Amino acid sequence: MKMALLFPAILSLALSGCVQNTSQQHLPSARQDVSAPHVDIPGFTIKLILSPAAQAKLQGSGERISVLAMFDGDALPGQRNCGAPNRDVCLGSSRKLVETTNVVRFDDARIPKRDYDRLRDKNFFVTINVFTARRVFKDNLLDCDEPIDVRIDVLRDKTTEARCWLIGEPDSPITRAEQSDRLR
Repeated sequence: MKMALLFPAILSLALSGCVQNTSQQHLPSARQDVSAPHVDIPGFTIKLILSPAAQAKLQGSGERISVLAMFDGDALPGQRNCGAPNRDVCLGSSRKLVETTNVVRFDDARIPKRDYDRLRDKNFFVTINVFTARRVFKDNLLDCDEPIDVRIDVLRDKTTEARCWLIGEPDSPITRAEQSDRLR
């Protein structure tokens, strides 16, 4: 009987520990605590190229698109603070809702200076993910190119295209060479 009561208690403690650990893995927002010293992220633009079917489905339903930019980089020796899948120094993230033009500009994101100062290379990485905002549909509807994962200097003051189509729709014929050309 004591064992039957002890097992759920141990399981509950173990699960609460797992939940706490995973919640710590979330990236901080790149717009946190505006009073703390910060570094402004150079502006860049993401232009979405949607398949006709994706454009029609999203417009017809009123569903919106989110673009998430995550910032991270390689640390100076002894400065690691992130775990997989991030690089050594987590700098934060910025999420934008796309307007009807299918263009979104990232020009107001900031990262904590204390984290920026821990970077070995100040030309940090930016990873871009595109997905539906889940305001109308509970699941993401979009399948897009490989995520954009480049250094900030590649995006700085430029417009970069991301091509998306509906999940289950035949993939757009985008080759890795075409993706590489798009990021130059």
